[in-house]
Amino acid sequence: MHKTVHFIRKALNDRSASYAWLSGMTGISLSKLKRVFTGRQPMTLEERDAIFEVLELAEEKSDRELSTREMARLWPTLPQQIRATMSAHLLALVAHHANR
Repeated sequence: MHKTVHFIRKALNDRSASYAWLSGMTGISLSKLKRVFTGRQPMTLEERDAIFEVLELAEEKSDRELSTREMARLWPTLPQQIRATMSAHLLALVAHHANR
């Protein structure tokens, strides 16, 4: 299933919105939405845009990677405990890959 479908499903779930509600708001048939969200049928770009508009989604950000610059800006704003935990995980990953 396409990552955009997962992103939309998550947005629906976060808003506790039903497929029936989305169908009524977008004019896309309920049966079509069910087929799209179960991965049995693709959606058109027009349908995607209508769904994004109704759910007020500007762009897909679910799989967006942070650039090095963004991470450098973000790192000092994180609480110390989160930085410590992330550092420990990174060190474990480096050690694991070094031992391969």
